[in-house]
Amino acid sequence: MRVDVEQLRGEIEPLAESIGVELVALEWLQGPGRGVLRLYIDRPGGDPRVKPDDAHPGTTADLCAAVSHAVADLLDKDDRIEVAYDLEVSSPGFERPVQTRKDFDRFAGFEMKVRTRGPLEGKTSFEATLLGTTDDGDGYAVRVSVGGREVAIPRRQVSRARLLEIKAPKPVKPGKGPKAPRPPKTDGVAKATGDESPEAGR
Repeated sequence: MRVDVEQLRGEIEPLAESIGVELVALEWLQGPGRGVLRLYIDRPGGDPRVKPDDAHPGTTADLCAAVSHAVADLLDKDDRIEVAYDLEVSSPGFERPVQTRKDFDRFAGFEMKVRTRGPLEGKTSFEATLLGTTDDGDGYAVRVSVGGREVAIPRRQVSRARLLEIKAPKPVKPGKGPKAPRPPKTDGVAKATGDESPEAGR
């Protein structure tokens, strides 16, 4: 069965906003027996470069549970998904999915991993620098830098896009001071100090 992901997004986005979060990404994975509807939510304007704090709290388990219950009630009303499925709701994590034009523009300059529906530069999976978006004849295209060359990928050709994990720089080790001079080596035999009298040893 084919699930209309865009229709689901259009229905779930306002529901998430009413709970105080934004729908970052929506994925449908069809397994051999059951499907999985996976939702990623975040606080409005959430940014992987900023650690959650009191002023900008992150996504909590309670928020995920609230969205999960609300979405389940919405989808169960008229059996919008006609096959058995599991619903998963979580925060975006460090490798944040990117699906909306707003996020493709907002995270310009980030390194990302992209999968395309057709070959690009001879590959369908690669890492690139996100440059933002541009209008094209059929919506918009995602601008990326591949091997130092800018390429515009029509949005419909982007199968999956995720930011690469942002890792904190390694702490710089403190500099070492000058080494203390080593004592002169000896062969274990006491050396004369030069003040022995000529009579010594007789």
